[in-house]
Amino acid sequence: CREHHNNIPPEILNEEGFNEAGLATKSVIIYKARGCKKCIKGYSGRVGIYETLVISPAISSVILSGGSAIDILDAAKREGFRPLRTSALRKVLDGTISIEEANRITTD
Repeated sequence: CREHHNNIPPEILNEEGFNEAGLATKSVIIYKARGCKKCIKGYSGRVGIYETLVISPAISSVILSGGSAIDILDAAKREGFRPLRTSALRKVLDGTISIEEANRITTD
């Protein structure tokens, strides 16, 4: 069970990282978990949120040349790598999970 989050200002969505992740924030519906006797806390079942890094020749080169984690991430993003946070935010936009759940999974 889910219900609409009412009137989330675009600034809040920007702070959550939607724009940084390249996800549009205009005219989106964000849901929150409501819960019922069947789903208890708002969602029933499980869904995976993944981050997979394919080691391409370019990324391999950065690794072998002693590049830092930031260098590797930059190279990966140039090749289309999608961080875990972006994957979670996409699930928020399609209504699969709530923003609260995305934050629980992907923030410290």
